[in-house]
Amino acid sequence: MRGKRKLAAVLAAVAAGAILFTAGFLAPVQERTFSLFEFYIPWDDAAETATSVKYWVSEWNRTIGRVQVGEDGHFYVNGRRIRFFGVNIGGAACFPRKQDAERIAKRLAKLGVNLVRLHGIDASWESINVFGGYTAETTRRLSPEALDRLDYFVAKLREQGIYVNINLLVNRRFKVADGLPAEIEKLDNKDQHALMFIDPEIRALYKEYAYQLLTHENPYTGTRYCEDPQVAFLEIVNEMGAWFWYMLTDLVSRLPDYYRSKLEDLWNSYLQSKYGSVERFLSEWGIGGDRAPALTSKMYWAAPDFVKEAWLDFVYQLEVKTYTELYDFLRKEIGYKGIIVGSTAFFSPLNVQSRFDVIDAHAYWQHPEFPGTPWDPQNWYVLNEPMVNNPLKSTIVSLASYRVYGKPFVVSEYDHPNPNMYGPEGILMLAAYAALQDWDGIVFFAYGSLDNWDSRRLRGFFDIDQHPAKMALMIPAYMLFVRGDVEPAKTYVVADLPEYLEKRFLKEYNYADGLDAGIPAEAALIHRVAVATHKPPGAEAKAPAAVTLSEEVKLGVYKSDTGQITWNASAKDRGILIINTKRSLVLSGFIGRRRFDFENLALEVDDTVLGGWGIVSLVAKQSETLDDWSNLLLITVGYVT
Repeated sequence: MRGKRKLAAVLAAVAAGAILFTAGFLAPVQERTFSLFEFYIPWDDAAETATSVKYWVSEWNRTIGRVQVGEDGHFYVNGRRIRFFGVNIGGAACFPRKQDAERIAKRLAKLGVNLVRLHGIDASWESINVFGGYTAETTRRLSPEALDRLDYFVAKLREQGIYVNINLLVNRRFKVADGLPAEIEKLDNKDQHALMFIDPEIRALYKEYAYQLLTHENPYTGTRYCEDPQVAFLEIVNEMGAWFWYMLTDLVSRLPDYYRSKLEDLWNSYLQSKYGSVERFLSEWGIGGDRAPALTSKMYWAAPDFVKEAWLDFVYQLEVKTYTELYDFLRKEIGYKGIIVGSTAFFSPLNVQSRFDVIDAHAYWQHPEFPGTPWDPQNWYVLNEPMVNNPLKSTIVSLASYRVYGKPFVVSEYDHPNPNMYGPEGILMLAAYAALQDWDGIVFFAYGSLDNWDSRRLRGFFDIDQHPAKMALMIPAYMLFVRGDVEPAKTYVVADLPEYLEKRFLKEYNYADGLDAGIPAEAALIHRVAVATHKPPGAEAKAPAAVTLSEEVKLGVYKSDTGQITWNASAKDRGILIINTKRSLVLSGFIGRRRFDFENLALEVDDTVLGGWGIVSLVAKQSETLDDWSNLLLITVGYVT
């Protein structure tokens, strides 16, 4: 038995990281001159060294099996709990050349990735997509070349024990050549996708494509996608909902006459069924005629309450019926056996999405803003602000408010986009709080660029694969979340969010979540939190009113009820996150010129390029602890450009 040892580390200027228990400022130092250095992590490194997740875990089970939802609302494979730790691979990058596919898969496995979300295989602007690229005449035929590349990549991921999530509708652009009227090409991609709620022709094209893809047999695995346990998830549609599109974005005002007429037919049929007479409804509304118009936002806000309530209920039911129809098609007609995601929380109400298999959410800290045209590459900005200074406005709080009691919860897109200088903080912050909340999957956005896997630069807002700091931090993130170094919170706070309450908020164009249902934002940083929709909470759940927050919270200090995570934002613009477990230690935030003393080690951090901001991570083997260790993995992160 090795005795305890005191580890003292002095971290140099380019490093950064922090904690705050018995931290005191170091002696003042004179103004420093900093120099950056090149740091490169090979895009295809698969060597089983100390920078491999496998080196630090006791068991490495990468067997592919059918993913199921247990009675406790978590994922299981062959009776074993599984958490998903993944990356998004998007657009043309989903179709790597065969000489690259195996190398990509091995690198992902080395970093602990066990899920790849294949996002936007239908991307309309790419030279290669599942339909053949932007020059393809129609989106009703699959490209043999693209499908062969995809099949091979999926097979190589399988060899590394990596599951896949296939998004069925992300960026497809419907065309007249698909058999649709000319009006279809007047709408952008997402407006087209929102037609699924009102147009059976769009749903028919969706089903045709889903059938073609999912009944296709991968020749490299010998299994059809609909039967393959490796295809753990299908997503019906990315970031889409009838309430969000027809009300919040005012799609009604943008609809061509052909599609507006279809919407009004459904609206009038709804009114006839509910009120017995459209004319009577219009008379009570105070307008004449025998046909009710579809409501633009301007008309909605000018209408009486009963009209607003009817319109909201109509749109809400469109959403429920459409998702149910497509869910049943995938499950019953195609025979898919895995997990089906309807769409994304916030874009679709929680009482709608909780009817299906899993709650899915996306979040970005300081997402790029475009003052002019959306996604204009010349006119944008990203706020250069660290999340560690903003706990109550953090993505952690907003994500936690979407969790539904009794349902698996997966964050399938997450990033602190480039060129935010503090971007690396997001990797460990998400992993730590996902573990504290006992979520079921986290998937970072995004990984890779076709034929540019070794770019050695940050290609765009969302690159992580060539970001040396974010990639290095995947290793401790795996330990915190998948290995389970951070334990789930002891207290589970659950608020009721019945459909009637949700609709009360939606009526005012406000998305309803846990914060609206009464959960304090502070609770998401201390306890597990969720809302109850269709399943009543169990005996372990506490109502928000039964939970008392500590006096520390008023000072801006949020300590998890496990004692393992402390987020200290008591000093303005000098926030620090401390994660202190038996096998992992993380200091993140403004930790420069400080000393941190713990029971088993002390860390001193020098000044840093970003005014003391940085990250320090220490990891021990799973069979060891920070009290009793043979090897430790130390990662220090500062400014990356």
